[in-house]
Amino acid sequence: MRKFLFASMLIFLLTTPAYAEGRFVQSVVDGQTLKLLNGEYVHLLGIDIDADQFDKAAAYVRSLVSGSVVALEYDVEKADQEGNILAYVWFRYEPRIIGEQVLFPQELDVHYVVDSEGEGDFFVLLNTTVVKAGFAQPSEGTTNTKYSSLINKLYAERPIETVKAELEITSVSVTE
Repeated sequence: MRKFLFASMLIFLLTTPAYAEGRFVQSVVDGQTLKLLNGEYVHLLGIDIDADQFDKAAAYVRSLVSGSVVALEYDVEKADQEGNILAYVWFRYEPRIIGEQVLFPQELDVHYVVDSEGEGDFFVLLNTTVVKAGFAQPSEGTTNTKYSSLINKLYAERPIETVKAELEITSVSVTE
């Protein structure tokens, strides 16, 4: 199992864009904060979780990234006043393929990323996915604006009845 995990992490890190840094998620603290295996905390940039959605957002994020390797992409500020990492969080996604169709759940914000050798893979931007799923809104008054246009666009386009009530949430725990 450890060999498989190490091989998976290595493949992920080798195919992740050069500007991103791979890390292992130990747990999800809330809908916008992750705890990494090394004990550091990552706060998702560009979003604020609606107060009445904290528990549901945490369960949703947990179902996507708990126990996974993620890539961290930084903006202007790399840490907050408490020393938490501020980042856009990317994770690899294996789509469902039927014939020549590639299928993704509607709430995921999926991007096809090509590395320097021309090899591509599907990645999901967690920050925008949480907005698209209806758990968060764009944050205001920040200097970190790399994806603010995309976050604002997805927030404006989300349907009145979002997918959050229909999500099937599973929980994964990871021990050191």
